[in-house]
Amino acid sequence: MEKNIFNQELDTYFEKEGILHYSSCTNTLQQNGVAERKNRHQLEVARALLFQMKVSKTYWGEAVLTASYLINRMPSRVLQTQSLVQRLKTLFPNFQGIGSLPLKV
Repeated sequence: MEKNIFNQELDTYFEKEGILHYSSCTNTLQQNGVAERKNRHQLEVARALLFQMKVSKTYWGEAVLTASYLINRMPSRVLQTQSLVQRLKTLFPNFQGIGSLPLKV
């Protein structure tokens, strides 16, 4: 019974704050498939970066971070051709955590 009260209070809080809350079933084949596709896409982009730039695998970490940076800025059909960063800036205009990479290396 306590769980229902907690869920109702949480739902009320989300509604009051304007938060859209979607629940999902964890550890299901459907959810695992989505996560696996996202991970595979990120690794494919990282491999392509290393290959195209002709650098060694010692830069793997930087390639994965760069892949994440690029993927988050690519337009998405799901977001009506907005990038994830554009959508986040629309939803949270004062959010300071989204910036550009520094120009100096």
